[in-house]
Amino acid sequence: MKFALRGVLFGLVLVSGQAQAAQYSTIPAAEIERLLGGSDQEKSAATFYIGGALDALAMTNSMMTEQGTPLFCPDAEDDLRPSAVTPQLLQHIAELRQKPRAADALQQLTGSTILLVMLSQTYPCEIDSEGRPVTPPSP
Repeated sequence: MKFALRGVLFGLVLVSGQAQAAQYSTIPAAEIERLLGGSDQEKSAATFYIGGALDALAMTNSMMTEQGTPLFCPDAEDDLRPSAVTPQLLQHIAELRQKPRAADALQQLTGSTILLVMLSQTYPCEIDSEGRPVTPPSP
């Protein structure tokens, strides 16, 4: 996970310069939403961040699956690339904006946290009576 985040930071340094890259190490969900509606450079930075967050979540999910407790269980054919996930993410943020308590939290919750919640809701894992996944996700 550290390596994916370092990759995100390195890429943002190339795109935005060192001063701006530091502000993108963790991005609140509201800021992701703003960046995705901004300039091409801002959209690129947000998409790159989402890609790094997805990579980190996929790696964490693989490790958790090995331990028998996956975080989310997409089918092998599900598209989890940033281009496919970003519209879902924006829709999820818009839905959260409709809930007063959640709307306030969008300034504190990171985009990666919202992604994790969204992925676990969109791709729930079937759990047997002993709490183990019925069908673990494909590697």
